[in-house]
Amino acid sequence: MSDFIAMASQYTGLIYATLALGLSLAIYFAFQYQINFWWLNFWYSIPFVGKLARLSRDTTRSSNSGWLRAEETLCSDYRKHITTTSELEFRKRLTYMSKAQDLGRHPHPGWMVAVLALLLVAEGLGFSYLLGTWMAREGSANVHTLLMLAIVFVICTIMLFLTHAAGHQLYRTGLIKRSDKEWRDSGQEKPLRTQEVKLDDDQAVDDAAPAFTQTVNRVGTHGSHVMVVITAIAVIAIAGVSTWMRVNHLNQEMIERTAVQGTSSGDGNPFTSDKPSIPAELAKPQQEADMTARAESLSNEKGEGLAAFIMLALIFVVTQIVSIYAGYKYGFAGKESAAAYRGTRGYATYDDYMDRFEPMIQVGQAKLQTLQRNLSALGGNFRLSLTKTFDDFIRDAEARRRSRREATWVFSTSAIQPTVAATPIAVPEAVTLQEALARIGVLTTAAERKAYVATLPETLKEQVIEHRKAERQREEQERKAAQQKDLDELF
Repeated sequence: MSDFIAMASQYTGLIYATLALGLSLAIYFAFQYQINFWWLNFWYSIPFVGKLARLSRDTTRSSNSGWLRAEETLCSDYRKHITTTSELEFRKRLTYMSKAQDLGRHPHPGWMVAVLALLLVAEGLGFSYLLGTWMAREGSANVHTLLMLAIVFVICTIMLFLTHAAGHQLYRTGLIKRSDKEWRDSGQEKPLRTQEVKLDDDQAVDDAAPAFTQTVNRVGTHGSHVMVVITAIAVIAIAGVSTWMRVNHLNQEMIERTAVQGTSSGDGNPFTSDKPSIPAELAKPQQEADMTARAESLSNEKGEGLAAFIMLALIFVVTQIVSIYAGYKYGFAGKESAAAYRGTRGYATYDDYMDRFEPMIQVGQAKLQTLQRNLSALGGNFRLSLTKTFDDFIRDAEARRRSRREATWVFSTSAIQPTVAATPIAVPEAVTLQEALARIGVLTTAAERKAYVATLPETLKEQVIEHRKAERQREEQERKAAQQKDLDELF
């Protein structure tokens, strides 16, 4: 252990640099979205050599009507960081997470991952140094240091993965078992699972089913504890082996120290010291007292070492329990709940969701206006139409994406390339209710939706009409509930 302390003091700078790098990476991944947008804005704001300054010298017109290439480039760069979704899609994602019982949960915070990693590294440094020493008995201190760092990295990575997977499996399996129990308690009148509901499906398709059925439709019906068992075995094995190695290392140090002290003590030889020799009869009581004191000192030191090693093992086990709890508390059980969460960015209401992007939209609009002023000053005799706004670009981008999605849907269902958007397309008999509703959702005008419904088979047409009626009634009920809530808050 003393060798490890001396090595740690020798490489203090390297250890600090590694910790600083790890902390920096944790901060970046925790605030990646904000940092990337700040860097884009900074790069555009640099005078003379920044991207805004370079775009201010480009008056080339774009292929899109009314846009200059410089305007389009600027808006595209800022648009990459402002990925908004419609209110309908936002509510669909919230409904998916709610039915999967993931509403209110979120991924691991970056700071928690960093803290757990630091705890694992700090606890495993001593054990890793012993392993590195045994792996290269004749190696130098530098070789031992490299092996120690490699072992610490491997152990930290493996344990973080195992504990997170075990915690997540505990939560998901517990949710499935609870749903199964509720189904059995209800009498098992209907199947536990009616169908697999994906994020892109209509989330109202199983509204009539019990809550436990809605959950397993999105989570699944098969749970397992395999990762929990593997993690428990790994934790017990690492804690036991590390404690055993530390105890043996301590015993070896005690033996070496006893041997050195035994050879260095006087044995009555007159040639070993300048002092006159003492008769054995007089020296024996003192020697016995010294040996007794030395034995008690070594015994106490060994007891303290054993207590310290037991405490280290307990700290390691408790750290893994905390990591497993983090995996249980954070993360999602639904198969597509993570994607749904990314679509909502963790916000509970659509207004809060849009408020997040409003300052960024204002920044993009300000940069666009600056670019337009620079282009107007550069234009001279050129007549430039600089009336576009950042909101115009967002609307145009959404319209192009909707058009591509519609064209893709037509191609996949009809196997023909659409030429005229308003031309009615025959719907084959194999179209399901979900496909019909998805098609209606991408049509932009009421005339197009009516023309499409008219092409549906009679049975499917009735199902679509009934679904639309139920949807309208639900929207009306939500509107009345919102009005009542406003009245209650105001009066």
